[in-house]
Amino acid sequence: MIKACKVFQVEPENCLVVGDSGSDIKMAKAAGSKSVLLHPPTYDLFYNLEDLKKISPDFIIGDVKEIGKILTVK
Repeated sequence: MIKACKVFQVEPENCLVVGDSGSDIKMAKAAGSKSVLLHPPTYDLFYNLEDLKKISPDFIIGDVKEIGKILTVK
């Protein structure tokens, strides 16, 4: 994340990381970025939502179409 921010010349705190696993959310937090956990109902087969909530993503969505709602939050 840090390297990508350097390449694109943006600060990590101005980035929104969308991921579907705990490691994605941890990476976003470590970089200082906001995190979005993408967890559609079918993901319950792979990842336990309650466990992922303990990592404290900034947002949780069930469909990538919901990202637009997050981008309008100030």
